[in-house]
Amino acid sequence: MNFEVMDVTLRESNYVKGNCLSSDMQRKIVQKLYKANIDLIEIGYLGTDSEYGPANVNSNYIDFLTEGGSGNWDNKFVVMINPENFKTEYIDTLKDSRVRMIRFTIAPEKISIAKKIFTFLKDTNIEISANITRVSNLSIDRIQSMSNELVAAGADYIYLADSNGALMPEKVGELISSLGASLPLDTNIGFHAHNHLDMAMMNTISSIKNGCRIVDASIQGYGKSTGNLSLESFIASEHNMHLGDDKFDLKLLVQLSADCVSSFLNSDFYSKKAEGVLIGSENINLDELKTLEKDADSAKRDFVNYYYDRSDYD
Repeated sequence: MNFEVMDVTLRESNYVKGNCLSSDMQRKIVQKLYKANIDLIEIGYLGTDSEYGPANVNSNYIDFLTEGGSGNWDNKFVVMINPENFKTEYIDTLKDSRVRMIRFTIAPEKISIAKKIFTFLKDTNIEISANITRVSNLSIDRIQSMSNELVAAGADYIYLADSNGALMPEKVGELISSLGASLPLDTNIGFHAHNHLDMAMMNTISSIKNGCRIVDASIQGYGKSTGNLSLESFIASEHNMHLGDDKFDLKLLVQLSADCVSSFLNSDFYSKKAEGVLIGSENINLDELKTLEKDADSAKRDFVNYYYDRSDYD
């Protein structure tokens, strides 16, 4: 099976409460991922501010991440942006030969603005990915119609993001296979898993077996709430199941995972298991979560018990 693996550790770190990955640790992660032959590395959200990092990616940040690293970095990096935040001056970063792909977060109400940006980017060499978010809240017909509209507008990739971590493997397989049947043959389909119900591994494998060509993962699954697919666990499983071409350096990835423990311990990442199960089982999206957490804070309650003790919960 031919598929690519994208690491999303740095970009997902924006969603981890208490995240404190130092700049040096960010660079170490990127350079170890490169040496381990990970296909693509998503380094954060596009920006132009002088203070760069995963929340503000520009060429200066890319220079920092690749400094001292050997090898050819062309077409190695991916950046993300919400369509409403796109600015024409970002084109300078997108022309950087080290950036291969830009990913747009797509909800139904964002399609119109995204299509205009796709047209603006048409004459560049950048690959365009439309990441349809919160797919557990959308019907298959809606996903298919959105995807075909986005591909017609210039998207090279259609990514399905299980933002709420609520999908099960059978459903993932159904979504990927039906989408593949409805899109042009040269369209790349990707899958972004969240691990709220410990289904990230099974869901990702299901996506690959049903035609997915690119999947996301992060070191230890580092990311929002209980996180994403664990990169090192997936590569080990991929090897044992003979899913891919066995090009990745598992030893380097496991060593990198161990190196990250102290940084991750300083965040809230390891304490989010109960929250993640709640989010996945109730299919709660990020906007709803922020509102509920704010209400829980006002009530001086922890989020999980506040949610279940509400008078309107049944």
